[in-house]
Amino acid sequence: MKRKISLLLLAFLLVSLAFIPSAQADREIQVYVDGKPLHPDVPPMIVDGRTLVPLRAVAESLGCRVSWNENLGLVDIKSEFNQDYTLDSIPIDGPEDFKQVIIEALSKMDSTTKNYVISYIKEINTNTLPFIVNPNGKAYMSRNGFCSFNISFFNQSKDKVSHNELVFGNLGFLVHEATHSHMYQTQMDQLYSQKDQENICDLAAIHAIERAGGSGTNVYRNFKDIKWD
Repeated sequence: MKRKISLLLLAFLLVSLAFIPSAQADREIQVYVDGKPLHPDVPPMIVDGRTLVPLRAVAESLGCRVSWNENLGLVDIKSEFNQDYTLDSIPIDGPEDFKQVIIEALSKMDSTTKNYVISYIKEINTNTLPFIVNPNGKAYMSRNGFCSFNISFFNQSKDKVSHNELVFGNLGFLVHEATHSHMYQTQMDQLYSQKDQENICDLAAIHAIERAGGSGTNVYRNFKDIKWD
């Protein structure tokens, strides 16, 4: 879904949101999106009896990307759940061979899985800090949406397994970590033990690998070795 909004709206869009109404212009307007409070940098305001809410803050809270085209004089809003993956959809930082494997893993995903990963992972990198404490970890998902891959493990793997296994393995890791991010954002991590959280994430990875056609791979069988508490 792609919507273009003219320059006349500038940074504001009149939207139907749940907010606490006010008869006083100087009274704080509270905005809620999907039941959660939104605190935009530019406060909402009432102009001529109409409530104006900052466009970017609302759109981004709904998972959309907002860009400004100065030449055309318009704001471009693109829904995350209705776009094909491009390199610009999610920043990938690391060696070139690593980035190519990640891109290939994303390209193998069906659209639902791909958009799920893009929605819950803000950046993919090879930051080594998370693996100082846990050097055997394969990937790590921070609570702020940054997914770090253990580049040492990646380099060892690419010399031991086929390229196809490498791609499907990283596809599984991406979905596994995106599921961790989903659990953090919804506070589901507070409902399960650490082991069960890992198993839930593995289960999501298993289904993603199946849908991508990787059910015959060794990495698929490794992910299926789930033991619940």
